[in-house]
Amino acid sequence: MKKFSGLALLASIQVVVAVGVAVLAATNVWLTRKVAAQSQAISMFQSNKGAMDVLIAVSVEYSKSNPAIDPVLLRLGVKKPVTNPGGKAGK
Repeated sequence: MKKFSGLALLASIQVVVAVGVAVLAATNVWLTRKVAAQSQAISMFQSNKGAMDVLIAVSVEYSKSNPAIDPVLLRLGVKKPVTNPGGKAGK
């Protein structure tokens, strides 16, 4: 019967560790690419949100001089409907 040598044990441990390192490295590369893609999507969203905020502000300002745009702003939820224009409670 052959004895199991310590060198074979160390070699098998090294193979297992090398496979583990390869798996972790591949996971790191995959997650790094995923984060980069998400960062790009977030920056595009923030850029578009800034432009939309400016457009909404201009539209609300325009509605003060031209109330014909109010139905569009009400439907989009930008402007709240006037519920009690007289300021008096109804009885």
